[in-house]
Amino acid sequence: AGGLGPPSSAAAYATDAVPAPARTTRTWGAGKQALAPQGTGERKVRSVEMRHSRMNEGRFDDRFRTQETHIVHVSSVLNNTFVTLTTLEGDTLAWSSGGSAGFKGSRRATAYAAQLCGETIGQACLKKKIFVVSARVKGPGYGKEASLRGLRSAGVKVVKIQDVSSTPFNGCRPKKKRRV
Repeated sequence: AGGLGPPSSAAAYATDAVPAPARTTRTWGAGKQALAPQGTGERKVRSVEMRHSRMNEGRFDDRFRTQETHIVHVSSVLNNTFVTLTTLEGDTLAWSSGGSAGFKGSRRATAYAAQLCGETIGQACLKKKIFVVSARVKGPGYGKEASLRGLRSAGVKVVKIQDVSSTPFNGCRPKKKRRV
């Protein structure tokens, strides 16, 4: 067999060919795509969405799992502070307010009454073996921070604080200003 025709085996290609250097190319097209090495002609494109979908399985799942199993809702209005312990589905386990703590009249709206409410809910958490909660605070009153301070002093760890106060997009006309 002479050297004029095409080689008969793949080994002849491997000895004659010089390997091309690996280079990276950015491909623009449908969807987000990451940089991928380009070889001797075949194009490998790895999708970013596929990489993120793998994060939800295996070892990534343990790292990003949320710790809290219960939510403490704090509603601090102008005349009172309500603190409610619920499950993630919204079932109420315990509640407390400035009035149930023994305060009457305008003393229900104080930060001290809210702190006592937080301590009461914290003790209820510890009785139910709940040590980690997330908090949702709402309203314009003074008791939002004080009730969370009472929770922490009872020994409950608050991992997430979320303000869910409703803000109107200039909806209803507000009440007239108080003259004190």
